[in-house]
Amino acid sequence: MKEVFKDIPNYEGIYQVSNLGRVKSFKKDKPKNLKQSENTHGYYKVGLCKNGKQETLKVHRLVAIAFIKNTKNKKCVNHIDGDKKNNSVNNLEWCTYSENTYHAYKNNLKKPRKGNQYTENKKNWKLSKKDKKFIINNKNNFTQRELAKKFNVSQSAISRTQKN
Repeated sequence: MKEVFKDIPNYEGIYQVSNLGRVKSFKKDKPKNLKQSENTHGYYKVGLCKNGKQETLKVHRLVAIAFIKNTKNKKCVNHIDGDKKNNSVNNLEWCTYSENTYHAYKNNLKKPRKGNQYTENKKNWKLSKKDKKFIINNKNNFTQRELAKKFNVSQSAISRTQKN
């Protein structure tokens, strides 16, 4: 893939990010590649400075903001292959927090806690629309505990479903 650079929003003319995850500074005469460091969660970050104010930003978010349309206004950026260091635009996608968490459990990037809704012995980590309708209507007056057992989810999942 050919490397392409685009201005970073709010830092136009000062910094650019590439579709491969490199960040350049244009603050001086000659463009300079910025050194990236790893944060405590394993993501690459860079420090950007404008009008004397410094901000530390995650590189994968900069790539997504510059290169990937976010028409559904999703808040997270997911690394498709699970590699936090692979910030190529082809490896990134906008997602919701829930989609990001589901991806992490599905791909064994995150280990489930005991009793977690994402544990492997559960075929569906979500209740279907039909199941939710049954739980909400609950004409048989099952207890939350009975419904949780019937649908193989936590009692709190039943409670949340009934409240919505």
